Amino acid sequence: MYDFYYNLLKRKYQEKVCLCYMDTDSFILEINTDDVYCDMKQNVSKFDTSNFSVDNVYGIPPQNKTVLGLFKDENSGNIINEFVGLRSKGYSIRVEGSETKKMKGVKRSVVKNEINFEDYKNCLFNRNLVYK
Repeated sequence: MYDFYYNLLKRKYQEKVCLCYMDTDSFILEINTDDVYCDMKQNVSKFDTSNFSVDNVYGIPPQNKTVLGLFKDENSGNIINEFVGLRSKGYSIRVEGSETKKMKGVKRSVVKNEINFEDYKNCLFNRNLVYK
């Protein structure tokens, strides 16, 4: 992960890439570029694109499904519009038409049904505690 971030992403984007969140096996990044998927297509051998549809708008072929050590766009080409990171294993992302919420130590059913994206934002920006 270190090699991928510093020797590929930082070398290419320099100050235009920002690491928003990192876990043991994942990154959430902000990359300021004209077309990140065009850039990804140029280095497609570094990515597992098996979750992309065959006719995706980026023209990236689905490949490298079982290859270890490659990075995968977990959103299958959908752009993250908003991200709120509160702590390790505690974040929420908003993608066109859907939300992903994680909060280790809280029952999944509570996170899924009772906590929303705005609760994460209020906790971060207004320091509002949420009790469910």
